[in-house]
Amino acid sequence: MLVNKSYKSQIKISQQQKENIGCGIFLLNQLYNFMIDFCQKEENQRLLVENDFGKIIDMESKDGKTYQKFTIIKPQKACTYIDKKWKLYAENRKLSLKGFSKPIQTKMLQFLKTFNKINMSSQKDFNFKLSSADNYGSITTDSSIKLFKNRYKTKSGKKKTKYYVKIGREIYQFKNRDLNIKHFTPKTANISRKNGKYYISLSGYQKISKKVIDSSKNLGIDVNFETIVGSDGFKVQLKNLQNKLNLYTKKLEGLKQKQSKRVELAKEVLKTICEADKIDMYNGKRFTTEAKQLYRSILSQDKKYCRLKKQINKKYEKRTNVQDDLYKKIASKITTDYDLCFIEDLNVQAMVNSKVKNINLYNVSLTKLLTTIKNKAHTKGKIIIEVEPAYTSKTCNNCKEINSKLK
Repeated sequence: MLVNKSYKSQIKISQQQKENIGCGIFLLNQLYNFMIDFCQKEENQRLLVENDFGKIIDMESKDGKTYQKFTIIKPQKACTYIDKKWKLYAENRKLSLKGFSKPIQTKMLQFLKTFNKINMSSQKDFNFKLSSADNYGSITTDSSIKLFKNRYKTKSGKKKTKYYVKIGREIYQFKNRDLNIKHFTPKTANISRKNGKYYISLSGYQKISKKVIDSSKNLGIDVNFETIVGSDGFKVQLKNLQNKLNLYTKKLEGLKQKQSKRVELAKEVLKTICEADKIDMYNGKRFTTEAKQLYRSILSQDKKYCRLKKQINKKYEKRTNVQDDLYKKIASKITTDYDLCFIEDLNVQAMVNSKVKNINLYNVSLTKLLTTIKNKAHTKGKIIIEVEPAYTSKTCNNCKEINSKLK
C-alpha cells in the first residue's frame, strides 16, 4: 500500500552550499517580481492573447460596473514563451541561472496557474524584499533525489546512523537521526531558510503494509478554540497553549514597537542624506531605487535594529514550534488509538472574521490542527471522514431528531 509521506529535518551544510541556496532564493524573488511586472503590462497581455495563451474576459464588479480582466488559459505554453523573456532579463541584470533551471520553471508555472486568482490591484503584496541571511525563503526542486545512510561506530563502541540526501550534485546531511526512510521514494525536495537555520522537506511515497480497519475503534471529534472533545471521553484542553502563545504575542508586540522606533530613526537619517545630496526620496508613494538602497544600508548598519530583528525571528520560531509540537502529539494519539475518525468540516475563515477581537481565535490555528490530523491518518493508513457541522451537537444519534432548545 502506497501512502503520501513527507519528512522534515534540519541539515548541516557548508558555507558554499549556504551561498548557493541564498543565490537561489534571491533568483526566485527576482523571478516573482519579473512575472508581476510582465503580466501587468498591456503590451505583454496583448502578445499572450495573440498567441492564444490568454484571453480577456468581461467581468462585473459588486457596484454593477463591467470591466475587462486578463486571464491565462494555457499556462504550460505561456511558460515556455515567457521563459525566453526571463532569460533576456536575467542576462541584462547579470543574474547567474546555473543550476537553478528546474526550480525557476516550476515556480513560473505555479505562478501562471494561480495568476487568475491573484488580485493584481494590490501590487504591494507581491513585491519581495532583497533576501538576507536571516530572512525566510525556500527553493523547491524535483531533480534527481537520492536518500542513503551511513552506519558508524563511536569511541564508546555504540553504532549510530547518519542520513544523507543527494539533490543533483549536492549532498546534505540530516541532523535528525531517527528517520524511517525504508521503502520511501522522494519526489520533490524543498530547502528552506529560517533565522539562519536550514531545513529540508522531502515529499513522496512510502510503501506500508495494508492496514485492516477495525470499525469498532471509531471516534467522533468535536473541535473548537478551547477544547478538543471525543465521543468516548477523549479530551484535550487548549487553554495552556493559548496562554503560552499569548505570552509570545505580547513579547513580540513589545519588540516590534522598539523596532518601529529604529525604522523611524532610519527614515529621518535617510531624509537628511537625500536633502544634502539632492536625491529624490519618493517616486509617488514609494522610495526611489537610490533611496531604497540607502535605506537598506542604514538599517543593516544599525546594530540595535539587527539585534531586535533576530530576537523577533527567534520568538516567532519558538511560537510555531510550541504549537506544532502539541498538534503532532494530538494527531499521533488519535491515529494510534483509533482507526476511523469523524471530524467536523469546519469553515475556519467564516469563524474568524474581522469583527472578532478575541486573540485566542487567531493564536489557535484550527486549520493547522485539522491538516496535521488528516496527514497523520493518511500516512498510517487510517480513515478520516469529514461531517457537515450543522446541528452535530443537537442531533440525536438514534432517532436523528434535532433538539433546537440546546445552545
